[in-house]
Amino acid sequence: MRIEEIGEFGLIEKIASMLRARSPEVLKGIGDDAAVIDLGNGRALILTIDTLVEGVHFLKGACPARSIGYKSMAVNVSDVAAMGAEPRYGVVSISIPAGTEVELIEEIYRGIEEMASEVGVSVVGGDTTRSPGPLFISIALLGICPVDEVAGRSGAKAGDLIGVTGTLGDSAAGLELILKGGVKGLKQEDAEYLLSRHLTPKPRVRAARELASRRLVSSMIDVSDGLSSEVNHICRMSGVGALIEAERIPISDQLRRFCELTGRSALDLALNGGEDYELLFTFREERLAEIEEVFERLDLRLSIIGRITPPGEGVSVEIEGEKRPLLPGGFDHWGEGGESPRPA
Repeated sequence: MRIEEIGEFGLIEKIASMLRARSPEVLKGIGDDAAVIDLGNGRALILTIDTLVEGVHFLKGACPARSIGYKSMAVNVSDVAAMGAEPRYGVVSISIPAGTEVELIEEIYRGIEEMASEVGVSVVGGDTTRSPGPLFISIALLGICPVDEVAGRSGAKAGDLIGVTGTLGDSAAGLELILKGGVKGLKQEDAEYLLSRHLTPKPRVRAARELASRRLVSSMIDVSDGLSSEVNHICRMSGVGALIEAERIPISDQLRRFCELTGRSALDLALNGGEDYELLFTFREERLAEIEEVFERLDLRLSIIGRITPPGEGVSVEIEGEKRPLLPGGFDHWGEGGESPRPA
């Protein structure tokens, strides 16, 4: 069997079936945005790791080196935030091809430190090695939160509302701008916005922490692989179904103008583009007013895009009154499109 036959998530399931947690302190292992360890005294340690590879997650010649470093830290911060924790400590491993300019590596680390400083993370160590091929950056990040405030992908119940922060699809459009070298007729400010959403994403740390600390959500995940994939992740881990209303999915004006010029579908990019690093979460309808208050105070856009349904109803999206199955359509390292340069 070749790895392409089972894809990234099939491989993860096989690996998870081989590994066992040998300590009762392990509250969550493989399968969520991060692992959760009970430290005692009511505190939990949150651990995650992500690797970015040249040619898969970024194009060294097309992406500013500083943004490569910034994003490599941001994707980890987003995972920790989605668990409801405060990101605290990071270690950075980098594998560098011979002949690489020192200035490029310095710029990558300036980007790492820029993102870390924005969210209060201390980089406390790491490793440097030679790579025979492309550049690799791997960051492990640790976060802390009260053990009874940990969020995660499981916990959604039938009847819960489904909410999302910000707008979706912008990052995928930013990637297309990089790959195409621009789009004729697109305003500079629109291009800059879409590029920034791809190159320097802003993890929703404050919103995630408030939602978790006030126990407002029943489940939460960051939108890294695409909305369609993340909804399916929550439903699978929670044992429920979902109905998403396409017309409620938040799409920026910049993305709409990009799609008008390129013929791309804004809905497709929002559902399947990924790399927006927004928060997708579920909650009881009676908590809506409290959640709206949080978002108003943080000056952050909130969209209610659907509802959790009983498991027998499956995962669907309603488009112009027609219900269709919502299949995971986001990025898979060994699936369709996995060979193209594509964010983690």
